[in-house]
Amino acid sequence: MDLKQNIDDFDLVFLDVETTGLDAAKGEAICEIAALKVKRGEVIDQFQTLVNPKKEMPQEVYRIHKISDEELRGAPFFEDIAEELLSFLGNSVICAYNADFDMSFLNHELMRAKRPLLQAKPLDIMRIAKKTVRIPRYNLITVATYFNIKAEGDLHRALTDANLTFKVFCSLKDILKEKGINSLEDYLSLQNKPNNSQPLIP
Repeated sequence: MDLKQNIDDFDLVFLDVETTGLDAAKGEAICEIAALKVKRGEVIDQFQTLVNPKKEMPQEVYRIHKISDEELRGAPFFEDIAEELLSFLGNSVICAYNADFDMSFLNHELMRAKRPLLQAKPLDIMRIAKKTVRIPRYNLITVATYFNIKAEGDLHRALTDANLTFKVFCSLKDILKEKGINSLEDYLSLQNKPNNSQPLIP
């Protein structure tokens, strides 16, 4: 992978997972995955599925994403969709909002399913937003509202949030292009700047 290539030259996969809780290391699990494959600003493919987490959904979590035990009872287990998901991801650059969260859950699930872990560094759209614009909060809906982007579907569902992340990225990319930030290497360098660094637009 040539990091000096323009970001538009890569297949980008905007990925989001919904879960039964916040910590994969404590046994929480994925209950929904969605991913949009994008090439040169256009969605070219989509992956979406509920996932049976093999445990009951806590009520406090259900109130957030509204995914019920009844819906999940007939859903495939992660190990049953792992190969299809890995094939979909291929050599794409994974993009996610608060990517550490999604990647930790994906790699825990892949480890349990005895599948290869995801090694490539993802693009974290939240970190990029923090280094690009100054706003009071950086949760996904706040950043989307800043760019006048409306959600298409229910928030805190994987496909809606993946699509929202993609649209936020497009708005950030327009700003970054004007600042001379174009390559994948540029994007990775930007997201890795110290947290106290000034955003490009004060």
